[in-house]
Amino acid sequence: SGFFVEVALGFIPVLRPRVSSLYLLQTRCPDSFLAQLPADEAHAYLSAQVADHDRTASETAGSIVIEHGNPCLMRQFPLRPLHVVARLMSEGMLPLDQLRCAEAADEIWVPTQWHRDLFEAQGLPPARLSV
Repeated sequence: SGFFVEVALGFIPVLRPRVSSLYLLQTRCPDSFLAQLPADEAHAYLSAQVADHDRTASETAGSIVIEHGNPCLMRQFPLRPLHVVARLMSEGMLPLDQLRCAEAADEIWVPTQWHRDLFEAQGLPPARLSV
C-alpha cells in the first residue's frame, strides 16, 4: 500500500540511523511479503517493527502514533501517546461518525488540497489539517 511504502520504506530507513528510538507499531507483515522486498528494505522494516503488546504503556505514552484509515478504528492505549496523527482520505465527504472520531487526533494528514478543503468544510479544525 502507499502507507507501507511511505512509512516503512520511506521514513524508517532515513530516520532510523538519526534517532535513538524509532518503532513501527503494527501487525507484522508476513514473511512471504517481506521476502519479495529488497534486503535493505526488509531489514529496515524488521528493525523498526514492534507489536503493540511488546511495548509498555509508558513507552507508548512517549510515542508519536500515526493512524491510517478509518479514524473510528484508531487504537486506544492505556496512556495517551505524545502525539496522534490521523491519515485520512476518501472519495468524498466523510461520514459524521468518522469526522467525530478524527477530532481525537492532534493532527490530520490528508493527501491533497481537495481533501483539506472538503474536510475543513465538514467542520474539522483547519489548524489540524495538513496536506
